[in-house]
Amino acid sequence: MEIRWMDGLNIGGQAVPAHVAALLNRPIREFASGIRSLLGKERDAAVAEFKSTLRGLVDQWIDSGKANETITGDEPMKRNISWRSPLYPEPFGKTVIKFWEARVTVELDDSPVFHVGLSEAARGSKDSLFTAREYAVHEFARLLASPSPQRLSRCDGCGRYFVRQRVPTKPICHGTFCSRGKCKSKGGAKRVVDSRDQIAKSKICWAADALEQWKPASRFGEKPDWVVEQVNAKLLPRGESIKVNWFTWHQTEIEAEVERRKHAKG
Repeated sequence: MEIRWMDGLNIGGQAVPAHVAALLNRPIREFASGIRSLLGKERDAAVAEFKSTLRGLVDQWIDSGKANETITGDEPMKRNISWRSPLYPEPFGKTVIKFWEARVTVELDDSPVFHVGLSEAARGSKDSLFTAREYAVHEFARLLASPSPQRLSRCDGCGRYFVRQRVPTKPICHGTFCSRGKCKSKGGAKRVVDSRDQIAKSKICWAADALEQWKPASRFGEKPDWVVEQVNAKLLPRGESIKVNWFTWHQTEIEAEVERRKHAKG
């Protein structure tokens, strides 16, 4: 099967994600000057409409892989066009299906060839905003039809769109950041903070484990000493340790975790 795009742009499949990223990142004025003849006098408003529509589709595509980000991280390989959320109540797959139904013609010679272009309504329309939306869906459908649409990402730092060299096969934890200086630094800083937060949570859980085991008997000793000893046994491989005053500072959190577990068990 071969797909040909009837828009006069010779863009190889691997280059499509970078092409879409460039469209979204370019300033409206700069972008408009390049399509003045296409959109006419209303080009600024039309370009804004084009970018808004394309950004909405691309963001929903990217965010569909972040559905479980707080638990597993960003998972580009799990992006799907059927995903919906409170922010995106309508699956954007419907928009893509309508696009294909209205714009695809099939040529059956030796092998099927799909010609994809604007709908007749868009080509004949004098409404530049309508045409702009059609072009936006056109570019998004091209992205989905490319070999690796999962390579397109959005930076959590600056909001710019960028393309990875390859599709991530594992979840991306600690945020998605581009390679620009400040954003790259933010990514590193976030990894450090997330790591520290995770260790802090682990200490509370280990302390709760120890507190559940402690009994008012001589072989256990004093409660704070027992808890600290058990937590330090977990921290030893990391070359870290805590003192009794740590238990005092976090006793409320530790006891709350113990109570949470009791309620969870019913």
